[in-house]
Amino acid sequence: MNYYYSQKGLLQSSKAIQIELAQNRENKRWLEEKTDLLNHDFENEYSLGEQILSMYKAYIPNELVDKL
Repeated sequence: MNYYYSQKGLLQSSKAIQIELAQNRENKRWLEEKTDLLNHDFENEYSLGEQILSMYKAYIPNELVDKL
């Protein structure tokens, strides 16, 4: 469930940033903060996705694991 919550958080953050971007395009500090926020959210989702993948690898035939 954590993966889906992190995915939802990333989507919500990116939508909010997209709405505010036009007003803050020249604000370097704002851009850096929002970039860091998106990076953190994306890395969290990616990490959780990797954990899920590693759990399912035990159930995937070996010839398909090499393709992942």
